[in-house]
Amino acid sequence: MTVSGTVSTTVFKTRKVIDHAYRRCRILPQSISSEMLETARDNLYLQLSSLGSQGVPLWCIEKEILPLYVGQAVITPSRGTMDILNANFRWMYRQNGPVQYSAPGGIPQYAFDGDLTTSCAQTGPDGNIEIAYIGADPINDPQSQVQVTTVGVMMATTGSFDIVFEWSNDGATWTECYSAGPTAYVAGKWHWYDIDGTQPVNYFRMRETGGNTLNVIEFYAGNNPTEIPLARMNRDDWTNLPNKTFQGKPLQYWFDRSRDYPTMNIWPVTDPTNMFGQFVIWKQRYIMDVGTLTEELDIPQRWYEAVVWQLSWRLAMEMPEFDMNLLGMIKGTADEALKVAQDEERDNSPIYFAPNISPYTR
Repeated sequence: MTVSGTVSTTVFKTRKVIDHAYRRCRILPQSISSEMLETARDNLYLQLSSLGSQGVPLWCIEKEILPLYVGQAVITPSRGTMDILNANFRWMYRQNGPVQYSAPGGIPQYAFDGDLTTSCAQTGPDGNIEIAYIGADPINDPQSQVQVTTVGVMMATTGSFDIVFEWSNDGATWTECYSAGPTAYVAGKWHWYDIDGTQPVNYFRMRETGGNTLNVIEFYAGNNPTEIPLARMNRDDWTNLPNKTFQGKPLQYWFDRSRDYPTMNIWPVTDPTNMFGQFVIWKQRYIMDVGTLTEELDIPQRWYEAVVWQLSWRLAMEMPEFDMNLLGMIKGTADEALKVAQDEERDNSPIYFAPNISPYTR
């Protein structure tokens, strides 16, 4: 028997979701007006927004690296963060190498001195800043190869840069290991990137490809990261801290779930010895906004049936011409489809329970 030979390649765009939802309400697609389309999009937005409150959609769990700044007590994750599932404080070993280069122009040492008041200001566009993990004499004074797992960039100028990170073993042939893509940098603010699958190399560099001129306060290449879990506080514990500006190694936080931009209120606040550290968080975000009718929804294949039925029920509640005799059937089927999708929303990983009754015993 002939089969398609493809898996998960069917494109189910937003317009299809809306058409099928209306069909299940006995409304033909050719009868759908622009106002009805807008109503369906609004209901999709409400429906997808509420899914995060009913559980944790696995596809909405994301890793984010948050920079730390000396004396700053409030850290803001990216917009759309619903909750923080795990949070670690991370530090690593900086690998500056014995030799640094900058072209065109600039003083390369300023990008590696740990001084946030100096910068390597180049004189032309599409330049690069390079680290050589070799001695001055590669034959008689060799340097062991270095593996770079995390890089950080702090710009001295605000603007859009398109930076790639590359490695080489001969200083002539370069291989790209990470592309940050066009990114808006703010002067004096960190951007951290984890590089997966790297290998020990002799040369490592950052290179601008978007036509702008680099002016870099710090170019941090690190490895051997160490992470320790952060303790989560409640609001009462945070507000009762006697000195909220005490500096040290950040070990605790209170997650303030404000309306637009939830924040992590950390304690102690970062001191100068930890200014190159980061928070590595695994967060739950909202499902992406409903885009145009020609785009796809931000849901996996296993959720489409439930979303169509749930949308159908929501539309039935708002359409005056709907046959209310069908409402019970649609509601029952929508609830069943939602339960099937939610029951499947698991990763099958093992669960370990470690009971601790010491507080109740002597």
